[in-house]
Amino acid sequence: MTDSLPAGFTPWYPSSQFMRHLNDLGPFYRRKADNVLALRVTTAHGNMHGMAHGGFLATFADSALGLVISEDAHVSVVTAQMSVEFLNAVNPGDWLE
Repeated sequence: MTDSLPAGFTPWYPSSQFMRHLNDLGPFYRRKADNVLALRVTTAHGNMHGMAHGGFLATFADSALGLVISEDAHVSVVTAQMSVEFLNAVNPGDWLE
């Protein structure tokens, strides 16, 4: 595992109280040039099998989409419905964008 960040990423500090709580599990990063949110997955994001918890991954994806859409459209948005199908496990040490 490496602690270095890919080029262009800086710490992202969420404005919502819920996302600030999740950010305490391990910091989020943002590459503003192309509106990408990311994080380095740690054991704090894990489930009982040692991989990233699916609920956390879905929440992170929902928040990333909401941020990008609201900033691009200049309106507030909320998720009305969301369905997630996981393609593979995400493990501690993985860089997730």
